[in-house]
Amino acid sequence: MPLRLNKDVVATTHIDFLRSLRPVGQGAFYTEVFKKDDGTLFTVVYDCGTETDSSILEAQIDEFKKGITQIDLLFISHFHRDHISGLDKLLDGIPVIKTVIPMLPEQMLTLARVQNLLQYKKEALKTDAIISELYLSAEASERFGDVTVIEPSDYSDLSVEEKKDVLGRGKRARNGSSIDGFESLWEYVPFNSVSILDQRAIDFIKGLKGIDGALDDDGKLNVSKIIRGCRTKVMALYKDVMKEADENLYTMTVESRPSGGLAKGSDPCSVREARCLYTGDFDSVGNDSLWNRFTKTYVYSSIGTVQIPHHGSKHNWRQEFLDGAPRRYFISVGTTNTYHHPDFWVVKEVCDARSHVDVITEKDGTGQEIQYWIEL
Repeated sequence: MPLRLNKDVVATTHIDFLRSLRPVGQGAFYTEVFKKDDGTLFTVVYDCGTETDSSILEAQIDEFKKGITQIDLLFISHFHRDHISGLDKLLDGIPVIKTVIPMLPEQMLTLARVQNLLQYKKEALKTDAIISELYLSAEASERFGDVTVIEPSDYSDLSVEEKKDVLGRGKRARNGSSIDGFESLWEYVPFNSVSILDQRAIDFIKGLKGIDGALDDDGKLNVSKIIRGCRTKVMALYKDVMKEADENLYTMTVESRPSGGLAKGSDPCSVREARCLYTGDFDSVGNDSLWNRFTKTYVYSSIGTVQIPHHGSKHNWRQEFLDGAPRRYFISVGTTNTYHHPDFWVVKEVCDARSHVDVITEKDGTGQEIQYWIEL
């Protein structure tokens, strides 16, 4: 599909753009690669993890890394295993220029860490190490390059005192602001859905202080003690506060889209389809204020390709996702997952709206490669 900066001028430069929705099962691994005529590459990754066979993810990582020398932009939506379990292999031997992550309040970061420790067992320390490296380490992480943290969607509503509790070392960017992508032709727009004043996180930290050994003398999370000594009590507290063990606390969504000049000079239908919204485990059900901020950030009706969040779970789906003209949707899901993803009624609603949906599993042939070429 061509995208032309100026339709009245004969193209002199061609840039190939390949968007890959990779088949990794119950997880997420999406990549974008720009290639100029001279062979120069610009590479982008949104999440890298799975709960399905790890060897399948590793094969996809190896395929992606062939021929590239660096990752220019790495987006991490949140820190569940199925979104980050492949990061160590992905970053092995490949430098990252910039990593973009959501800024989190301290109590929410603690809750997210505990969620990992309780859910993932064998991989608990591995996932916690990645969080600690990005948020808690005294020194900047060399392997993640320059880190940009995205302010929460309600950050501007906070008092100066409340803002002190928000963590995220690195350059700060406003929610919904544009991150420069490929030259002046492409951009990325992140949206951090976390709520600074989430009462669940506040209640959980209060309860955690009452469990002997859960926190050390400095009030910091005692990871080893939780795993080996008081896991049962922490689990009971977690279930009491959160109700569901896999509750989605936050997600950083990202739109990939042509920049202003390219968008204005190209066919509107081509631009709409090229605009892609990666949604991670975004959850706005029962939170109309969050949904309104989300859709205003993106002008949602103008986006032609959308990831259905949380593997097609009915708990994250709202009919407003169907707003606007028919579009292309995709779901990443494992064929043997125990969560009953994707939900039948979610898929049915999309199909009834005369939209196309790709269900991407771990099986060969289900992944999608979408190619564009930019003509300058």
